[in-house]
Amino acid sequence: MSSFRRVVKKWWFWPLVVGLLIRFILMPITLHPDLWGHSFAAYFFSYKGVVNIYDHLLNLPLDHPLVKNFGVGDMFIYPPLTYFTLGLFRLLVKPFTDYNFIPWLMQNLGTVHTYRGLYWHLLLFKLPYVFVDIAAAFVLKDLFKTLKAKKLVFFLWIFNPLSLYATFMMGQLDLIPTFFTILALYFASKKRYAWSLFSLGIGGSYKMYPLLLIIPTALVFSDNFKQRIKYILLGFLPFIATIAPYIGSAAFRQMVLFTPKSQKMLYMGLPVSGAEVVFPFPSPVRTCTYPFSIIFSPLACDFQFILDYYCLP
Repeated sequence: MSSFRRVVKKWWFWPLVVGLLIRFILMPITLHPDLWGHSFAAYFFSYKGVVNIYDHLLNLPLDHPLVKNFGVGDMFIYPPLTYFTLGLFRLLVKPFTDYNFIPWLMQNLGTVHTYRGLYWHLLLFKLPYVFVDIAAAFVLKDLFKTLKAKKLVFFLWIFNPLSLYATFMMGQLDLIPTFFTILALYFASKKRYAWSLFSLGIGGSYKMYPLLLIIPTALVFSDNFKQRIKYILLGFLPFIATIAPYIGSAAFRQMVLFTPKSQKMLYMGLPVSGAEVVFPFPSPVRTCTYPFSIIFSPLACDFQFILDYYCLP
């Protein structure tokens, strides 16, 4: 009892309680179609034991309800670690869910609101994100030294409307790579640079945007060429290791590596004139103009940074 009283007296306790209350109110009463794509994939892992979701989806018969009613070409465009994590999440709540819910949903999406257990399943499907969210809040506050700054950043995270909407209303999984990006910042603040790069690599194994940060981060962390190469290799190691078993799968390459949806993060640009675009990524030295960075947009983010870094006076 005394331990509980000590926790209650912590400055973060009541903001956390209110934040959790808001999340538990939003989770069962909000719905976005993206949640079903994640749920279908997790179903195949947790109930059917499917290991290669990409080949499995591509080989479903044409009369399968998922193929007829949804299509599978871009239903799950995430790397394998995302699939296994979502599957593990679903395994944790499996004892409390209806086995027939997802098969029923594949055939009756238009009447999903008539399903009696809908609110309960929405809560359970989003529940694992709560633990990731809390962990991110505590890691984030530890990036700051003063109590005032810790309180401010903790409060802003717990009551962040973007996070509430994307994660606990839509059910998106972006919180997971975000957590590992925050963890990378934490390790960097402790000068544990290898772990920082490794964390970025893990984050990029869920959604690929943290991979764009690996090369610039390695350049910042060290002036030694060999050390930079080691950091870069270490950063990409988790991503390469987790996708290696699937590289030979044409379905995986089509759905994950070369799908247009995986390149959305590279679309952002500031129009200058005509067809010219300036990519809004910061340069540590100054801005230089490289016309081919506009042409090869998928590579521009990292290489623009490198060329800027070594830009001649």
